[in-house]
Amino acid sequence: MQRGDSLFERQLLTRVADKYESLTSYEFQGHEAVDLGTKRCRIEFGFDLARFKPRVTSEIVLPPAIRFHGGPILSKECQEALARAGPLATPGLWADLSTIATGVSEIRISGYHVLRVDQQNIFCIVLEVQYDEFTEKARSVIGPVRYWIDQESGLVRRLEFGDVTQGSVRYWTVTIETIRLGGQAPEWFTHNLVPLDSPSIIGSPAPPFEHETADGKVVRLTDFRGKVVVLDFWATWCAPCLEEIPIFEKLQKESDSNVEVLGVSSDQPSSVREWLRRNRRPFETLVDAKSIFTLFDVSPIPAVVIINRRGVVVRCFVGFNTENGIRQAIRDALTDDIPQVSR
Repeated sequence: MQRGDSLFERQLLTRVADKYESLTSYEFQGHEAVDLGTKRCRIEFGFDLARFKPRVTSEIVLPPAIRFHGGPILSKECQEALARAGPLATPGLWADLSTIATGVSEIRISGYHVLRVDQQNIFCIVLEVQYDEFTEKARSVIGPVRYWIDQESGLVRRLEFGDVTQGSVRYWTVTIETIRLGGQAPEWFTHNLVPLDSPSIIGSPAPPFEHETADGKVVRLTDFRGKVVVLDFWATWCAPCLEEIPIFEKLQKESDSNVEVLGVSSDQPSSVREWLRRNRRPFETLVDAKSIFTLFDVSPIPAVVIINRRGVVVRCFVGFNTENGIRQAIRDALTDDIPQVSR
C-alpha cells in the first residue's frame, strides 16, 4: 500500500460516486469473470450496462440496468467445482457505481497502474476499499473491493471483489472495455424501463396517518406539523433498501426541530424487530404499514417520499439514493415548495 486512509482517498472516491450519480445517460460494455477455486475453472460473461433518461415523463428510471451474455460451456471439472461452490449469481452488484462511497470503513491507494483496455493504455489510480460489515452483507461481498479509476475521465475501468457461497470465497474481476456517454438508449435497455404513472400524490397534501413503530410507539403525521418529513419505504428482503438504511439512520440521529425521518415497512412487526435486532440497527420504522404504502401511492421499493413544512408531498424517489442526494432533497424541501418527481 502506498498511502494510508486519508482525506485525499475519501474525497477521490466521493468524486467518483458523485460523477456516476450525475451521469443520467450512458452505456458501458465489458466482461465479468469469476474463479471457481481453480485457475482452470474461470467463467467469463460479457455484459452491457446502461442508464438513460426516460423518453416520457410517465416512466421512472430504476438504477442502471445490466444484462449478461456469452456464458461459456463448462467442462466436467468446472461443473463439479460449480456444484461445490453453489450457483453463480452474476448479480452485477457493482453496477450502480454511484454507491461506491457508501458504507466505507477503510480506504487506501494500492498503486498506479496502466490498464490495457480496448487497445488503449488507461492510466489508473487503484483504490482498495474496505466496507463495513453491514454493507458487505447487503452487497454480498467480502474483503476489500479494488477499483481502477481512470485518472483522465474519473470513471471506473476495472473492479475486483470476492463473495462467499457455501463457505468458500469466489473472486470476481470486472473490466469495463467501452464507454458511451449520452446518445439514445439501446433497444435491449428499453425493456428495463418500467412504465409507471407519476405518483398522483405529488403536489397534494400528505394524507394523515396514525401507526405503530417496531418498538410499539404510536406515530401520527400531524405530530410533525411545520417539519420536513422524510419517509423511507423499505422491506427486510430488499437488498438496495437495506444498503440505504445507514444513511437514514444517520439522518434520524441528526434530525432537529425542522426535519423528521421515518422508515416505513410492510413487513410484519416481528420480522422487522428480528431484523433490526440481528443487525443491531436502531432505525425507527413503522411496521405492517401496507396502508401507508397505499396512501402514498408507493409500489416499487426502495422509495422515498418527502413532505415539506406545509404538509405537501414535494418529492418522490424510486431506487437507491445516495446520502448527498437525500440531503439536497431535504434542503430543497426546507426552502422550495415546488413539487418535483425524481427518477
